[in-house]
Amino acid sequence: MLEQVLKNISPELLKGLTENFGMDQGQANKAITTTKDGLLGGLSKELASGNVGGLLDLLNQKGSQTSNPVFQGLASSLSSQFVQKMGFNPDRAGLITNFILPKIFSAFSNSKKGGFSQNDLMDMLGKAAGGSISGQVGNILKGGLGNLFK
Repeated sequence: MLEQVLKNISPELLKGLTENFGMDQGQANKAITTTKDGLLGGLSKELASGNVGGLLDLLNQKGSQTSNPVFQGLASSLSSQFVQKMGFNPDRAGLITNFILPKIFSAFSNSKKGGFSQNDLMDMLGKAAGGSISGQVGNILKGGLGNLFK
């Protein structure tokens, strides 16, 4: 699902990155790839820590995106990756992050009409990671929070 959402909104993101941020096509594509990799890692990390509720709130757009702690953490991490991988200064990286992430999470929410479930989350992250984390994710979701403290 992550791949499909990014594929669907890539033209809009590419246009915005080139027109609003003066990137060439190659830089814009690299920014989208960096975003995809960063989101996969960040969402997987949140899920592995047991923050299923926070992820579902974000994906279902419950409350303000920018006040959601998961969104804030993902935005901070993605901005850092733009600085490290693309050489942007922190201010520019933050502006780019604030352009991209809300569009992606709106697309996620719209794709399921605000009805993301735990199974959808596991499916999305498991497929995006090539199945490498699906076992870990499945254990967390099946075991509930009680198993996190064993």
